[in-house]
Parts: sequence; C-alpha cells; structure tokens
Amino acid sequence: MAYCKGKFWASDNTIVAKPRHKGGSTRFFAYMLLAMNLNRHAGGAARPLVTQSTLKAVPATVPDPTTQKRIASILSAYDDLIENNTRRIAILEEMARRIYEEWFVRFRFPGHDGVRMAESELGLVPEGWSHTPLGMLVGHHIGGGWGQEAATEEFSVPAYVIRGTDIPDVRLGSLGRSPLRFHTPSNFRSRRLQSGDIVFEVSGGSKDQPVGRAVMVGDALLSRADAPVICASFCRLVRADPNQILPELLRFHFDHIYASREIMQYQTQSTGITNFRFTVFLEKEMVLKPPADVQSRFSGVARPMLQLAEFLGIKNSILRTTRDFLLPKLISGELDVSALPEPEATLA
Repeated sequence: MAYCKGKFWASDNTIVAKPRHKGGSTRFFAYMLLAMNLNRHAGGAARPLVTQSTLKAVPATVPDPTTQKRIASILSAYDDLIENNTRRIAILEEMARRIYEEWFVRFRFPGHDGVRMAESELGLVPEGWSHTPLGMLVGHHIGGGWGQEAATEEFSVPAYVIRGTDIPDVRLGSLGRSPLRFHTPSNFRSRRLQSGDIVFEVSGGSKDQPVGRAVMVGDALLSRADAPVICASFCRLVRADPNQILPELLRFHFDHIYASREIMQYQTQSTGITNFRFTVFLEKEMVLKPPADVQSRFSGVARPMLQLAEFLGIKNSILRTTRDFLLPKLISGELDVSALPEPEATLA
C-alpha cells in the first residue's frame, strides 16, 4: 500500500482509493487503510486478495476534514523525515564508494602524482602497494549460527541473528526483522559480532541477485541492540586483520566486486540454491593492499561518512517505531490531536 503524489498508472492487482467527500485528506485515508490491517479481510488460499466489494464493506470511523489533515500532518512529518534521512544515507554511501574507487581503482589518491607505478600480477599499481590473497588479510572467519527459538539449559545465550535477507536493513542502520534466538555458549563465543566485522552471505541469491552480499556492522548498531548479535548459518563472519588491512577497505572491496559481478566466479548452483565457494574465495581473491598510511587516510575520510549513515539509519528506526505507535492511536481517536504539539517541534 502506498500514498502516491503526481500521476501514476495502477496495475491490475491494485485498487485506487480516494476520499469521497470534498475537503477530505487523501493522505489521511492512506494512513487509515494502513491502520486497518486489510490482510485480515483478504480472501483466497494460495494468493490473498482484497476485492473492492470487501474493501467497501469494512467499517471505518472518519473524523472531520480538519482533524484528518492534522493527523496526516503529524504522521507524514515522520515519513518525510525518514525519506530525507534515507536519501542522505544513500548520498553518504555513494560518496564513500566513489572515494574508494578514485583512490583504489583509478589510483588518484592524495599524493599520487609523486608515486611511481610498478608491475604486479594484476597490472600496474603504485609502488609499495600489493595484491594479497584475501585469506592473508582476514584475522578471523567462521560460519554463522541459528540456535533455536526457545531457551533451554543448553541453548541459553540470547542473540539476534542477521540473515542474508536482513543485510539491506543492516546497511540502513537497523536489525530489521533479524530474529532473537538462543545459542550454546560455545557456538556464541566465536560468532559474536564486533564493530567493524563484516557479515558475508554465502548461500541464497537469485537470478537477478548474486549471492555474496556483504555488510559491515558498526558500534552504534551493536550498542543499541538489547542483546548481542551474530550472523545466520547461511552467512559468514569475516573479521579483517587490522595489522594487514582496515575493515573499511575490505568492505568496499566486497561491494566493488559484487557490483561488477566479478564475485559470480565463486558461485556454484546446487539443487536450486546458489552457494558460495568461500574457501576458494579466500585463496584466489586478490585484494589490493595499500601502505598503512594510505589506508589510515582513507579510513579517516570514509569512516565518519559510514558512521553518520549508520546514525541516520538508527534515527529512522526510532522514527518508524514512534510512527507505528502513533498510527493506530491517532486513526482510532484514542489520542486527541488537539493536545499534541506541532510535528516540527516534536522532531526538531
């Protein structure tokens, strides 16, 4: 369900709804439909379906147009700020990615004019730089865990589990729908995520989405969670050896080879599921290793951008939680909108 501004074409499996009475708020009606949880009115076994007849029969209490607009104004203030923060996150990620490519793909890093180029097994690189097998740059890696749903004497440690499907949310500073499960102490100890760790997907994918998505977790996300975090059994924890390479470079290397589809050479198909040859990946994937001072300068530029993006993502999570709390209470009239402050004052 979505509130649409401007001109759009509706597909065959959608219903276009708008207020009947003049002066009604279309945006209020969009929020009202969200609050009504129409899934419970859906028919059909294989594919749930809400028909126009069903929709017309659902009872609803509608306030006067002034109250409608006030409610829509309060809720849309949250949505507008979430949208703005999401755009800022995308810009920060793109800026950091472009700086990475400028420095480590095109070799136009600060001071590059005075550095000679030297031959390597993968072509010309700045003198003092090297291509190093990934396995030599990783200090710790291990497959994830799944644990079980309920606590027992053996499975006693609670921890959220990041799955491949949660990676897009984690990139936006949220654990998303990562489930809280219980794990044995021995399995948990070696899998607990630390700031700078990378969750790497090794199974799943689809025709249009290769396996091998990765996300670096930050301190802000981990410290906000009310329990520790690990990655799921279809992912791997990858921890950079800080004496060899900083985690930001490893993270952007993974992003680069995923975007270019170079990562597909390590995929294998088995019984309809795409798996990842991680051992081969560690042995064969060559990662550009710049000198420590260049790494440190890049980290000094990229890390604040990534931290701000993570902070904005966490802020979005808080905004969504607050909006979802207010939505049913405002729509039902449980909260008196006349007693609430202006949204701009609340969210400032």
